[in-house]
Amino acid sequence: MLTHYGFTPRDEAVGKSMASDWLAVLEPFSREEIEAACLSYLRDVPDRRPTPAAIRLIIVTARAAEHRRRHGAAHNMEQDRADRERRAQRPSPERAAELLRETGFGHLVKRIPTGGPDD
Repeated sequence: MLTHYGFTPRDEAVGKSMASDWLAVLEPFSREEIEAACLSYLRDVPDRRPTPAAIRLIIVTARAAEHRRRHGAAHNMEQDRADRERRAQRPSPERAAELLRETGFGHLVKRIPTGGPDD
């Protein structure tokens, strides 16, 4: 990929070291992810040589976007449903006060905020 930017290491040892660095950083990713990230970099940043970290960032960002696309909406819908169920199960302030009185904790009723102007 660096040849797109007119870069070829003069020393074979330097080239091997650079290749080793790229492999170490990008090893966890699939060939397809690396190729897509490289193409994205060539298209979006035509005037600077890439680094392994730059390519890795593109891949990680793409993975996160895909995860949000697949799971985000479902998670939000499930969370909204669970929140609605919890709210529906809560007693009203009046019913809570009644339950406290019935169970011998009526002295706490004045301490329960009701959302009125005195709270």
